[in-house]
Amino acid sequence: MKRQAMHRLCSTRAHMLNMTLRDFADQYGISYGQAMDIEQMRSLPSLATRTLIEAVRLDPELIKRAASMTRTIYGSAIK
Repeated sequence: MKRQAMHRLCSTRAHMLNMTLRDFADQYGISYGQAMDIEQMRSLPSLATRTLIEAVRLDPELIKRAASMTRTIYGSAIK
């Protein structure tokens, strides 16, 4: 499961979106540390994070707009 999650995040951000890890994390509202831990297989992402990665794979622009709206409504601080 860890390897599959790492591969999905890497292939989504690097090949589909041509984004750095920092840009991906900022754009889609996950912490840079969490994204790095997933890609380096140090942690298994939560179901919510795995769902986010799959949603980005399906419709990156929609999720980008939703993340932007979420930051506007709720703020951008990641706890």
